[in-house]
Amino acid sequence: MKCIYVWGDPGSGKSFLVDLLYQSLPIDAQSKKKLHYNEFMLEIHELEHKLNKKLKGRTGDTIAITGNQFCEDITFLFVDEFQVLDIADAMILKRLFESF
Repeated sequence: MKCIYVWGDPGSGKSFLVDLLYQSLPIDAQSKKKLHYNEFMLEIHELEHKLNKKLKGRTGDTIAITGNQFCEDITFLFVDEFQVLDIADAMILKRLFESF
């Protein structure tokens, strides 16, 4: 996995630049995904919840499985307004990004 983190002051055009990149990528629309950070985390939590219900109490690294499911058909992921304020989310993200 290769990552780019775009940093700058509010209103400096970060989202605009990444939007241009996103729109110009020569890949299928189904292969790229653009989410606000809150949408991204909600989607991850929902996928993990469904997996936990499916496993019915069996143990395992559900975050790694969730990460693999989430990225199954994605070539490019853009998460806008990425700001982690919750320590539990930070721990989930660490394991999640290691699974990508």
